[in-house]
Amino acid sequence: VSPENVKPAAGPGDQADAFPGRGSAPERRTALVIGNGSYGAGPLKNPVNDAVAMAAQLEKLGFSVILKKNADLRTMDEALAEFGDRLKRGGVGLFFFAGHGLQAQGVNYLVPIRARIGRESDIKYETLDTGKVLDEMANANNGLNIVILDACRDNPYSRGFRSAARGLAIVSNAPVGTFISYSTGPGNVARDGEGRNSPYTQALLSYMNEPGLTIEQVFKGVRAKLGRETGGRQIPWELSSLQGEFYFVPAGRMPDGQETRPVVAEQGAFAPGDRYRDPGGKSVQLALAQEAFHEKKFAEPKGENTIEYVKRVLADDPENAAALSLEKRAVAACENEAEFALSRKDEARAVAIYKRLFALYPENKKYLEAFVRLEDTKALDISGSWRPEHVSGKVVISSDGRCVYRGFLIVTLTGTWTRTDVRQRKVAIAWSHGFTDYLTLSADGKKLEGANNVGDPVSFVRDQ
Repeated sequence: VSPENVKPAAGPGDQADAFPGRGSAPERRTALVIGNGSYGAGPLKNPVNDAVAMAAQLEKLGFSVILKKNADLRTMDEALAEFGDRLKRGGVGLFFFAGHGLQAQGVNYLVPIRARIGRESDIKYETLDTGKVLDEMANANNGLNIVILDACRDNPYSRGFRSAARGLAIVSNAPVGTFISYSTGPGNVARDGEGRNSPYTQALLSYMNEPGLTIEQVFKGVRAKLGRETGGRQIPWELSSLQGEFYFVPAGRMPDGQETRPVVAEQGAFAPGDRYRDPGGKSVQLALAQEAFHEKKFAEPKGENTIEYVKRVLADDPENAAALSLEKRAVAACENEAEFALSRKDEARAVAIYKRLFALYPENKKYLEAFVRLEDTKALDISGSWRPEHVSGKVVISSDGRCVYRGFLIVTLTGTWTRTDVRQRKVAIAWSHGFTDYLTLSADGKKLEGANNVGDPVSFVRDQ
């Protein structure tokens, strides 16, 4: 991120160049704003209003705005190309879309007017892939970009689609220096609203006009305000790879040239300092939970992770949909990480995860059973070199389950071993010549003894 766009580690009062026309070396600001509402399927009343209001607000904030209303795919493509060309001159780029958005196979698409979508395969040919927006920004290499998607309204085309899901998917490959905001959480649907603007855009218009708020504080305020107004049913999400601070309006400046007015948060909304004044507030805890989730702090560190934040919300509001959704996703992420650790033979990490989950959910015995089983499994390790007592030769057993026997007259057999009863220290070795040895490991771990599948006794002694 170039210093003309962002001033790392500077306070709001030091950001004179973060507002065009004030102070020295003002930054260039460019925006593409699209509002689509006149759909043949699922028409929406507010997106054009949202786009017009957003364009007017951005112009007051010093942006050069490309505004498109009820745009078809060609118009959207041409506007995006023009936007990309302007971004190459440097400065801050902002893309705003209001209208229908959908995801298919994990990819997000913005729906133009007159899109002909009769089957799932039509989506990528009839809509604008959000990846194309990010590509234009990456190609411009302008330093700082903002993407705002009020595009999670319910998908009117999804019936019969195999992979199309509600809401939008979370983008994971945005270029460095990008801030992305979704009007609601992944897989959820945003409201179009009963007023002139959508609830999300209305909240955003009010907060981005406040002096002295970083972009993160602006969107935290929007998230908390909207969560409160919808009873937690619509919680905006953000992803950020910004490396410094950005202000729509720096402290001491107003879009109309007036002196700054104090930032007064609406009751229940999140404003700077809220987490300190009311650290137990539900809106604040939800905001912190989302922030922790984005940072992949699902269950750790203690006291500052997604699960503990949402538990505080659920203690007062057990039916809070946003908190329940976050908790479910965080737990699933922990369980997936444990499974991934096991796939990489990292039993210690898997044990640590299951122990942490059991500490958070002591009523769920599956976590207790999981880490006890793993600890027992780790103790039942027969890897190493063994000498058969029932036949001459040598057996080498690997921790990954492979076995090799080299015996008389250079006879070589291969096999695989498995744990059949961890508590009873029992294992089985299936050999390539059709025999299977069923064995018990001695308490000192030095001897395997038992019989094969035809009843012949077999035993192995560990080489010293």
